Amino acid sequence: MSESSLNWKTFAMMSVAGGGVALLIWQTAQIRKMQDDCTRLREELRTMHEEMMDRVERRLATVPSGDQLEKLTRIPSGFLQSVPSWTTQSICSDDMYDDANEEWYNSPIVSPPSSSLFDPSSSSAGDAPALTQVAMDALDKLIDDNPQKAYDDMKKMYSEGSSKDAEVLWRLAKACHCIAGDYDRKNPKKKELILEGRGYAQSAASINDTKFIIVKWAAILTGSATDHVGMKEKIEQGSVFKAYLDKALAMDAKEYSLLHMRGRYAFSVANLSWLERKAAAAFFATPPEATIDEALRDFLAANTVRGKWIENLVYIARCYITKKDSKNAVLYLNEALSVAPTDDSEKELLEEARGLVKKHGG
Repeated sequence: MSESSLNWKTFAMMSVAGGGVALLIWQTAQIRKMQDDCTRLREELRTMHEEMMDRVERRLATVPSGDQLEKLTRIPSGFLQSVPSWTTQSICSDDMYDDANEEWYNSPIVSPPSSSLFDPSSSSAGDAPALTQVAMDALDKLIDDNPQKAYDDMKKMYSEGSSKDAEVLWRLAKACHCIAGDYDRKNPKKKELILEGRGYAQSAASINDTKFIIVKWAAILTGSATDHVGMKEKIEQGSVFKAYLDKALAMDAKEYSLLHMRGRYAFSVANLSWLERKAAAAFFATPPEATIDEALRDFLAANTVRGKWIENLVYIARCYITKKDSKNAVLYLNEALSVAPTDDSEKELLEEARGLVKKHGG
């Protein structure tokens, strides 16, 4: 073989080898680029997911908070004379309960079960006998007058065998809610009491879901607890909250505080964007659904029972604005502006109402 032929073959082999190295380098660079692109895309998706979930949580925050739920069922001065007696039930301060067994509920320690407080015929093996009506009335008054003592007394009853008595459980939940109202939102004791109360209330409803007051308190404590749980549980418990509201309102369709709560829930869910719904669907196969018309229907129903309620009137107006019905929106905004505010939150709502009238009144 000639020297020139050998040199040519050597050159060809070196060229092929060099080309292979170049191709390998290029492929490696492309793989690294694809890895970088995947990393960047993964980071963008993570950021987008966090933003969507944050937006979902902000939307759901428009559902009444625990403090707002307490306020919703308080009756303003003078209202007692203008509505039927069945609408005057409040969470912590109402006068509907008769005085009964004053000596019993003022005693430092709950006496052992006696025939005047418990109905032996209603007990089953291993359970404490059920409370008599006299005992229930006494507990109701004690919760209003001294919720801490009522809580302590009922905890003793709970430990002595009343853990399956729905009448004790819902009252224990109410006492938890009343005591929690004395703590600042940041105080861990508030969360502890609300979550404890939710457990009692939901247990009571699981035992007897045919009595209005039991289901009502299950709704209130479930809604209050959403202030103190993570976003996933907030969405999950929101559906439970709605179910309790539906059941309670099926029993008493004119309970204005529950109508407003359900309207707030529907309003917040109806205003979720498509992306926010997709983010919620990441947790649940069937994300919450509601419409503005459903929210408006509940707000209007609440207004027929309790008129001149600033917060409810503003929400009615917000619904009409969403429906692009400025005429009715301004009508209810002006009605809200005709009411004197009773606290700072109502003053803020009236400021919003004035701004909305300027924007939509022309």
